Amino acid sequence: MRRHERRSPFPIAAGCSLAPYFPVSIGWFGARGHLEIKPNRLGHVIAGCWAEAESNVAKLIAQKHPKPTEELITDLLTGELRQSVRLASGSHKVENAFLEDLEDQVPNLNVSDARRFGGLIAEVAPHNKSHEGHVSAADVGSFVRKFG
Repeated sequence: MRRHERRSPFPIAAGCSLAPYFPVSIGWFGARGHLEIKPNRLGHVIAGCWAEAESNVAKLIAQKHPKPTEELITDLLTGELRQSVRLASGSHKVENAFLEDLEDQVPNLNVSDARRFGGLIAEVAPHNKSHEGHVSAADVGSFVRKFG
């Protein structure tokens, strides 16, 4: 492990990539076709939610659960992450971060195109055992969608 890396106390989070640089394909630009951006700022908002959730779970475990099972850690982390992401969405951090990513990466983005992305929220969903075992090793996933 490199000096700047920190080891997560949670088996679920060990090796988990927060991936703030995954490409996103946007197909809402009509005749312009699809657009792919790197949601850097959005990724940092979600990563901040993850860090907050992880910190809250560490406190809960230290105070109330001296020998937690992996399932308990997963459930606690999912709940804390869901709450943190809900607050970030409610305060428009998710939407604003995505719009800032668009503005940074799309030259001459017009206002009507940008307005199409109003009302974006992030959500958290636990993966079932089948998904976890066959699709990814992740216990939980987050996604961004348009509210309403």
